[in-house]
Formats: sequence, C-alpha cells, structure tokens
Amino acid sequence: MPTRLQTWIAVPLATMAIVLGARVTVDLPGTDIETTLQTLAVFLAGGWLGPWRGMAAVVLYLALGAVGLPVYADGGAGLAHLFGPTSGYLFGFIACAGVVGALWRGHEPTVLRAVGLPLLATALVLVLGVPVLAWRAEMPLGEAVEKGGLAPLPGGLLKAVVTTLLLLGEARWLRVGAGHGPAGDAAR
Repeated sequence: MPTRLQTWIAVPLATMAIVLGARVTVDLPGTDIETTLQTLAVFLAGGWLGPWRGMAAVVLYLALGAVGLPVYADGGAGLAHLFGPTSGYLFGFIACAGVVGALWRGHEPTVLRAVGLPLLATALVLVLGVPVLAWRAEMPLGEAVEKGGLAPLPGGLLKAVVTTLLLLGEARWLRVGAGHGPAGDAAR
C-alpha cells in the first residue's frame, strides 16, 4: 500500500507524464488529424498507480488546463478548450485510467489482461469522445466517427501495444525483484 507521501509524489508525476504526452503530436498520414501520447500516459497512470490515483492524475491534468495552464494538446488551455470538441476524449481519460487501474492492479498480470486493457481503454475513450466531437464541432456523426474514431485508431492500437509491453515488463520486474522469477530463484 503506497504511503501518503508516495501518493503525493506519484500523482503529480503521472500528471506531468500526461502533460508531456500531450506535447508529443504525430500527424496521421492522409488525414488532418493528429494524435498525441497522452493516452499512453493515461493508460500507464491507471496501470501503475491503480484506479483512484490514476484518475486523480487525470483530474489534476484537467484542472491545470481548466485554470489556464497550457497543458492540453497544442498548448490548449481554459474552460473553452476543456468543454470544446475534444472534451469527450478529455473526460474519457478519467474513465480510461480508472478501468485500466481497476482491472490491472491487484490481479494476476497476464498477457491477455495486458493486451485487452489498453484496447478496452482505447475503445472507451473513442466511444466517449466521438459523439461529443460530433455535437460540439457540429459535424455529422459519420464524419466524427471517420475523423475522430477511425483515423486515430492505428495510433491508439500502437499505444496499446506499448502499454502492454510496459505493463508486462513492470509485472515481470516486480516478480523477479520479489524472488519469483529466474533471477530471484537463482539468488536464493
């Protein structure tokens, strides 16, 4: 169980990872859409910190942007950005961190779980983000699905793969460090 001090350190660090992830943008070929690494940071915040601390990191991220700090993608900030066309994705990050944290922490780390969670979380963010994009950007739902759901999907899948590798790597590292892996058995 993390101490209060560890929580006070871990949550802001995870928030900073989300901020930095929002700064890394990649233009998706053949579209006018760009993707960021912030969802990767959100996945990892939930997986590494658990559901409540992972969601707290995302809420802190959203709050920093809401009060005017340029932490959102492309340096966006303020309430207009927070409640703009991408607000469904932004608020979806809270649910995403919670789901990944709840289904990863405290459970046996398996490849199926490590693969399935980021895919489920990606789907969750898109399901929450696309309808709000259509509503707030006043675009037909089909266009929102194409631009805000299908276009970023390859990037989302790549981030899911990276998350899978990092979560499994962390689980293996913790098991070996606790004496449950090949290196731990040899050390006894």
